[in-house]
Amino acid sequence: MKNLSELSHPEAWTLVDSAYINISGLTTMLSIGGCLVIIVLYMTFKEIRTTSRMLLMFLSIADIVVGVSSILQIGDYKISYKLPEQSTAMCQLSAALYVGGQVCAALWTCAVITYLFLCVSLRWVSIANRIVGLFHIFCWGMPVVVSLSAHLSDVFGYNSADVLEQNHPTGCWLSDRVSNPLPWYLITVEGWVLSAYVLICLLYMPITWSIIKGKHRGKEITDDDVIEELAKETANEQLRFIPVIYFCTRIWGSAHFLFTRYPTHTSLRSSDSLMLFRAFGDNSQGLVNAVFFCLATKQIRNLLTTRFWCCFICCAGCCRKTRSLGKRTFMRVPNNLIVKMQHRKPSRTKALDGSDLDISGISLDLPSPDDTKIEEDEIIFER
Repeated sequence: MKNLSELSHPEAWTLVDSAYINISGLTTMLSIGGCLVIIVLYMTFKEIRTTSRMLLMFLSIADIVVGVSSILQIGDYKISYKLPEQSTAMCQLSAALYVGGQVCAALWTCAVITYLFLCVSLRWVSIANRIVGLFHIFCWGMPVVVSLSAHLSDVFGYNSADVLEQNHPTGCWLSDRVSNPLPWYLITVEGWVLSAYVLICLLYMPITWSIIKGKHRGKEITDDDVIEELAKETANEQLRFIPVIYFCTRIWGSAHFLFTRYPTHTSLRSSDSLMLFRAFGDNSQGLVNAVFFCLATKQIRNLLTTRFWCCFICCAGCCRKTRSLGKRTFMRVPNNLIVKMQHRKPSRTKALDGSDLDISGISLDLPSPDDTKIEEDEIIFER
């Protein structure tokens, strides 16, 4: 490698660099918001809490870590032209979060599709529920181990050659001090991502085939468990697309890595258009998951629609406490209940002395002494 002092320092950004930062920043913020929506909905509505959706919630937490690391990476991307110190706390933190978040998201995606495969294809529901604890140990522990190992091996830092030789800003990931960076690229991020791709491709087809086959055959479900079983089957059927979303969004980053890092002496600028797809794909998994989670399941759509109209009615009532519609009046009472009052004609008061009693249509015929004996059932009052 040439001496850094002999290399020219770039002076200007390109339009692709600016677009990359803008797209990454916007997509990251939307993705973090989508992850929070998934977490809040899962914690709020008890009727949608299934194990598969719980795994999706933990995947959303991993995506939040990815989003935070992306924000820090954008900061590193902006200041990389100034060739900052590679041992700064900012660089080390952003690199550690980037590695940990990417590994964590890949592992939780593998956990989701593995759980679905055990439940849907093999029908090992009890076994799948028992290994959820192992998912936590592996999916949270392994990212920490990988990040800590890379930090202790002193491989985090900037690649100065990207900036000085190719006029291309770079984030803080692997330092140019590493003599053979390809194994570290695979160990820290890309190896786990590529493994997730392989697992998704292997398990998605059996899961889909089992769901299609299950729709054409009956299944005996007791009356007590019918609602719970249908909820679980619906969640499993819908959430099988979550790993596919991961594959479709993350594949652009992997393609950019393979085209720019794997071949030696490859120009980074040769894949600028692919870098823009990477800016959206690497940071959008939480956003796409949230949109799919809210719109794909009818139960969740109904819950959201009901809450939306309740909030709309409450807001409308606060703006206008009373609203008249014809002869009906809707009032807002202190306990936030809407009551309906029906106007009625005033009731006519009756005199207590009986002066307003009309008896003109009643005749009173009393029996005379000469009349014959009256039977007990005979009516003496005639209308």
